[in-house]
Amino acid sequence: MSFDVCFWWRGALSTQELYEGAADGNSDSFESSLAVTEFREQLTIRWPGIEQSLEPLAYDPDLDVQEDLSRFILITLPFDQTDRLPGIIELARSFGLAGYDPQTDQAIG
Repeated sequence: MSFDVCFWWRGALSTQELYEGAADGNSDSFESSLAVTEFREQLTIRWPGIEQSLEPLAYDPDLDVQEDLSRFILITLPFDQTDRLPGIIELARSFGLAGYDPQTDQAIG
């Protein structure tokens, strides 16, 4: 089992709709932002190995054109790593990101 959470800078839909779009790999409704890219970088520095829990993938060998990493970040944590969640949310807030927790149907930000 796992725990999902998603973060972004700005989006054109409701938080739930943005999360659903991210879960489907659709980044069209998200505004591009360096804050998302920097957040991702800081996540990987603070928690080495978390990269495997992040979407979109930093590099996807199945794609000719790589996905834009500056629009959203979807994090799928194994339940034994959910103790990281408060730190992840705090870090996201420090970058001014909004987010969504589908387990509780709550906006983050």
